[in-house]
Amino acid sequence: MEFLKDILGEELYTQIEGKINTHNTGIKDESKRVKLADLSTGNYVSKEKYTGAKTERDGYETQLKTANATIASYKTMDIEGIKQSAKDWETKYNDDIGKLNQTLLDQQKEFSAKDFMNAQGFKSELAKEAAVSKLLKQGLDFKDGTFAGAEDFMKKLKEADPDSFATEESKQKTWVRGTHNTHKPATVDDEQAYMKQKYGSNKYYKG
Repeated sequence: MEFLKDILGEELYTQIEGKINTHNTGIKDESKRVKLADLSTGNYVSKEKYTGAKTERDGYETQLKTANATIASYKTMDIEGIKQSAKDWETKYNDDIGKLNQTLLDQQKEFSAKDFMNAQGFKSELAKEAAVSKLLKQGLDFKDGTFAGAEDFMKKLKEADPDSFATEESKQKTWVRGTHNTHKPATVDDEQAYMKQKYGSNKYYKG
């Protein structure tokens, strides 16, 4: 307001300045205070521009507060822990899938081994089950339901334990005369015939 001194004089200028200061006293809202400005200097800012600038400033302040809060939440977040947890879950998933696939493969091998042994002419279920277990322990390559080298395995097994397998002669029914005044012959199945042939000379055998 100093530019008014030359126009109004010192006394009048002092009176006007006092009135303005008195009016502005206690007014906190800067936009409501009385201000004098020399427009020729370009220092005047319209209320519209002032309000727009203030709104923009307030917007930046809000964004800054939000950004600071987000950054603070990142500081308390265990990023490495989250990464490790995700990695642990991936490892567990892969392990579980691997175990499931292995279980399915083992079951398929067992079924195929039993089917294979069913055609080998074993005299007893016990001998057949033992052969199935032994075949599975050989670690033979398994593909499309077939064990590579299974025929060679059976050839060696039959040579080592021929009594466990039925011959063409033993496959036929064995007839014996009944003991109850009847001429109807009784039959002996393959397993009974095998047991009698193998242990008949043993005095403790009661077949």
